[in-house]
Amino acid sequence: MDGEIYYNRGVAYHKKGLFDEAIADYTRAIEINPEDAEAYHNRGVAKAGKHEYQGAIEDYTAALRINPHFSEAYYNRGVAYSLLNRPDNAISDFSSALTCDTDFVEAYYNRGLEYARLGEYEMAIADFSKAISLNPDYAAAYNNRGVIYARRGMHEKAIEDYSRAFELDPSFSEALFNRGIEFSRLGHLEDAIADYTRALEISPDNADILYNRGLAYGKMGRPEAAIADYLLCLEKNPAYAEAHNNLGVE
Repeated sequence: MDGEIYYNRGVAYHKKGLFDEAIADYTRAIEINPEDAEAYHNRGVAKAGKHEYQGAIEDYTAALRINPHFSEAYYNRGVAYSLLNRPDNAISDFSSALTCDTDFVEAYYNRGLEYARLGEYEMAIADFSKAISLNPDYAAAYNNRGVIYARRGMHEKAIEDYSRAFELDPSFSEALFNRGIEFSRLGHLEDAIADYTRALEISPDNADILYNRGLAYGKMGRPEAAIADYLLCLEKNPAYAEAHNNLGVE
């Protein structure tokens, strides 16, 4: 069998989630053709699928030595660096991916996440905004841009972004939860409770939502409803310290 046959069979295994078998075939393809950048890249993706991120980085690096303009290899190496908590390396690779492909939406989005992690909020907003300009239906980009607006005290802008995220994806409970937090910060407690309640319809086991709805009920002078939510919160997460503390306050 020539290298292409092993490579194609590796792809087939990969699509089925059979990572070990895929890795074996990609390895055989590489042995036959050591200049096969795609085989190195795909073997890296398969290793990442097994959470072997350092091994994945080594394969992406090998692919890039063969093809220095391989945007997907830069991008996936950036993801691996991110998962290893190496944001500076991740940003460098996402930037390299964007040098190769200026319309690489996911590279903008993921670089934005890394900038946010480092507290570089202006850079994060710029990247999320660029991702949105390239894909106006990118709900996660709206949500994460909203998070940055919220951290900067720009609550109305945050609410706008969370609203758009939920409009694009009606199953996006995180966007509803985040919008509820902003409504609560602005003193719009009924709106906050409405959002938390809708979010719980989507994610009924989310202890954070229950806790925050309890807070809102408490601020509204409804201690019984607050206590009920704290108790439900503790059913979902018995170690939720804030809920324990607030039960003693209400």
